[in-house]
Amino acid sequence: MQKETLQHAFIKTMVPVPIFHNWIPPKSVRVVQIAGWGIPDTIRGLEYKGNFHERCTSAGMNSFCHDEGTFDYAPLFTFDGDGTVVFPSQIGMATATEMYFVDLNGYNNSLGNSTINFRKDRTHASVLEVGDLRDLLKSIISEEINPANGLNYIKTSITQLNTGSLKKLIRLSLRSPVKIDVFDQQGSHIGISSSSTPSYTLYDTQMPNSYYLEMGEGKYLGFSLDSTKTIKLQGIGTGTFTLSFDQYQGDTKEASQTFTDIPVSTTTKATLLMSTINDAKELSLDNDGNGTIDTIVFTDENKETITFQTLKNEILKLDSKVRPSLVNQVSTAEKQFAKKNYTTTKALFIVLKKEINLLSQKKIGNKWQIEKIQALKILAVIDVLIAQMDEFVHR
Repeated sequence: MQKETLQHAFIKTMVPVPIFHNWIPPKSVRVVQIAGWGIPDTIRGLEYKGNFHERCTSAGMNSFCHDEGTFDYAPLFTFDGDGTVVFPSQIGMATATEMYFVDLNGYNNSLGNSTINFRKDRTHASVLEVGDLRDLLKSIISEEINPANGLNYIKTSITQLNTGSLKKLIRLSLRSPVKIDVFDQQGSHIGISSSSTPSYTLYDTQMPNSYYLEMGEGKYLGFSLDSTKTIKLQGIGTGTFTLSFDQYQGDTKEASQTFTDIPVSTTTKATLLMSTINDAKELSLDNDGNGTIDTIVFTDENKETITFQTLKNEILKLDSKVRPSLVNQVSTAEKQFAKKNYTTTKALFIVLKKEINLLSQKKIGNKWQIEKIQALKILAVIDVLIAQMDEFVHR
């Protein structure tokens, strides 16, 4: 009986909503709208994507493969909001002629760094903690003329909210069994907090206007590109990861770098120092977690720029007597490519890989030795070129 009463109460409460939706205030009532702006993780919608992956099963001596579809979604972000509500909803009352806009982005940047954890971003839930907004409300209640006068973070029109003045933002998305942490030079952290417990997960967003959230199978975080950031990855499962960096000025995407389907295990580690988005073109992976780099991988965008000359340039950086011989081998492969002998070109690259691996071993004399990290970079470039040959063969 009690449950039925509660249901009826809920229905009665909801009925008047359409009436108030079209409510027009009397002319004697002063209507003021105040909107928060500049919080980069305001969600404006969801993007749904369909992906196809090859799935194979074995039956006796035979193997059967088919494309298996998956359906996933990702949040779409905007600066035009307070972290919870987007602009159209905040200023949706058409009859209001008096509007003010709180520059939350600028206010949060003014709070400084979170080294001692005293600063805290102000968003939808804490907007009244902004001193300028409280002063504005006092002036409105007191019916003062020009209540926003002298208030740095209160604007009287949308045109005063200049997205060009915003710091460049990196929006990072990660799909994988991987834990990600971002640190600035003062040690401020974005990611899962060390104060988390098995039953309750806490997130750190200790940099101004930064964010971290998990939605579906994805992890999403953002930070201003105003200083060098250290990005750390730690595998927490076996599979592959896809990691994307998008650089934004306001809501305009300026550049992207994406690592797609990179193998990962529970021992995989990686560290990336980032001061510009170009620092995210390649990633060094410690696959076994012993502190030594085992593999270098490139972003999809970087792979598209790799050519025979790229490989020659990497070889020319070597301080080794074998350098001329290696360059000649690349030139031979390039000639075979020009003749459209793609299978032969691939075979020459495979031989070159074996030689690079041998020359990076410690037992080789110093004059012929290739430093391990240089060898890994060359091997990564060769792998991209081999993949290109495979594409030409299957065309």
